[in-house]
Amino acid sequence: MRLLLGMIIILTTSCTEIFKTEIDIADCSNSDIECSYTESIHPIFSLNCTTCHNASQSSGGLSLESHNALMVNNVIVPGDSLNSKLWEMLSGETLPIMPPSGNLDDSSIHMIAKWIQAGALDN
Repeated sequence: MRLLLGMIIILTTSCTEIFKTEIDIADCSNSDIECSYTESIHPIFSLNCTTCHNASQSSGGLSLESHNALMVNNVIVPGDSLNSKLWEMLSGETLPIMPPSGNLDDSSIHMIAKWIQAGALDN
């Protein structure tokens, strides 16, 4: 019985560590800081979007797993966030509003818009 209890505790602890979803997002909302796709934008997409928008389940035909996949889908107009379909959906300007849960904070939306305005670089 003790052995079984010990194994359950070890497995539970291991699974908790394996499925931990703590992702660091570099805050680039300050006007002096350049938004990096790798450090700021991709982590936002990973936390909020790629459950539905990934290579195997690309809801709406859109994958947000990589910069290349994002650019292929023509949802971003580099240098023009206001005319980028992705920004329009994230900000609620057009339907469908994304994410459906509506839980993307204003700071994340601002960072994505800032990154698009700067050319949506893969940096």
